Amino acid sequence: MQSYLSVSAAALFFLALRVTRAAYDELSRVEQVDSVLPVELKRRGAKTLYKVVERMHAFSPQELETIPNLSLTDEGPEIKERKVKLGKVLFCTSGIVGTIVVRALCVCHKGIECKCSWAGLNLIMKISFPSQSRESEVTIIKHCTEKAAALGDEWVKKHLPQVLSSFSVEFADISLRRSLMVVRSMQELYPLKELKYAEQFAQVLYDILQSHEWVYVNARVLHRDVSRGNIMYRKEGDQVYGVLNDFDLALILDAPHSGSLSNHRASTPLFMTQEQLVDGWNGPPRFRHGLESLFYVMLLLACNYEASGVRAATLEYGEWHHAQDSSDLGRQKFALTREESWSPPVETFFDGFLPWLQYIKLNLWDGIGARDKHRRQRERERANGIPRARLLPTPAAQVYFDEETLDGHFSYETFFHVMRSFNGKKLLTRNPQRMQVEETR
Repeated sequence: MQSYLSVSAAALFFLALRVTRAAYDELSRVEQVDSVLPVELKRRGAKTLYKVVERMHAFSPQELETIPNLSLTDEGPEIKERKVKLGKVLFCTSGIVGTIVVRALCVCHKGIECKCSWAGLNLIMKISFPSQSRESEVTIIKHCTEKAAALGDEWVKKHLPQVLSSFSVEFADISLRRSLMVVRSMQELYPLKELKYAEQFAQVLYDILQSHEWVYVNARVLHRDVSRGNIMYRKEGDQVYGVLNDFDLALILDAPHSGSLSNHRASTPLFMTQEQLVDGWNGPPRFRHGLESLFYVMLLLACNYEASGVRAATLEYGEWHHAQDSSDLGRQKFALTREESWSPPVETFFDGFLPWLQYIKLNLWDGIGARDKHRRQRERERANGIPRARLLPTPAAQVYFDEETLDGHFSYETFFHVMRSFNGKKLLTRNPQRMQVEETR
C-alpha cells in the first residue's frame, strides 16, 4: 500500500511551490500556504514534512527550482518500495490547480546503486489536479498501449508517453475546485528545441502525424491539444522518435462522457483552429482540428526560429500572441487562410518546410471554401421555400458534405501526401500499413 507519508510529500511539495511563487512578495506567505492545503491531506501528512513545507517561504523562486531530499515511495514489482528523489522543476502552469513536471531520480536501495527496472532511466514526476469527470491521462495511455499490443502495432508505443507508475489521492477542497490529485512517474522526453537539424524536426513532426492518425483510427482517441509544448521526442542511439505527449485533455470517443465535456474548447489557444475560436462554437471535436493545430505548430516554428532553440529577432505572426480574445485570434487566422499567393517568411534553417506549409494551407482554404459554398447553397434553398424535410440528409445522402475532412480537402491523406518527404528525401514511415500504401505509389 502507498504510504500516507509519500502522498503528503507530493501534495505539500506541489501546493507549497505554487503558492510560494504566487505570493513571494506578500507578507503572509506561510498563512497563504496553510490556507490552501486540503484539510484531508493535512490530517494525513507528517508533521516534519509539513514544517519543511512551511519553511519554503524563505526560499527565492530561483532556489525553489531544485529541492533536494524529497522522496516518494511507490510499490514496485521487484522491491517493496521505490524512492524517487525530486529535482529541477521543468514545467509549471500558473495557478494552484494546474500541472507541475519535475525531474526525478530513482534512489532505491538506500543510496546503493539502484538495480530495479527504473535504473538508468531519465524520469519525471508529473503532478496534476484533473477533473474526475473525464478519463485520466493514465487510463487513456493504457487504453492506447493495450490496443497497440492487441493489434500487433508495437511501433506506435515509441510515439506515446510511457507511464511507469501512478497513484491518486481523493480529498475535499472547495477552494481548489478539484478533489483529486494524480502523480505519475514517467520517462523523460525531450522538447523540440533540443533537436539539431531541420531533417530531425521534419521526422519528428511526421511521426506526430502518424501517431495522431493511429490513435484516432485504431484506439478511437482524440488528443485535442496538439501544440508545440506537447510535441516531444525520445532518443534511441542516433534515432529520434516524435512523441505525441500530454493526454490530459484527450477523449476516448467510444467511452461515455458528457456532451459539455466533449465539445468544449480544449486546445492551447495559440494553436487552436479557426472553427474552435468562433464565438459560440460548441463542437463536436474532430480529428482535423488536430491537423490544423499541427499546421500552426509548423508555421510558427519555421517562421520564428533561426535555428534549433534560437528565436528570430523579429517574430512573425506576433499579433497572434496579443489577440484581444479568441474571436480576434480566429479572425487573424481566417485572414491568413484567405491570402492569395501565400509565401510564409520561413527562416533559412527551415526552408524545407515551405512546400509543406503552402500545400496544407491551400487545402485548408479549399476545404473552408467548399464548406462555405455548401452552407450558402443550403441557405439559398431555404430562402426559396424548399421544405425543411427535403433539406435534411436522407439515408442515401448522409455525406452530402463531409465535415470530418471538409469534403476530402483536409484529411490525413492531405498531410501524408506532402509530409512523407522532406527536401527531396523520403522520411521514415513507421506504420507498416502506411508503408504498403507508399510502396504502391
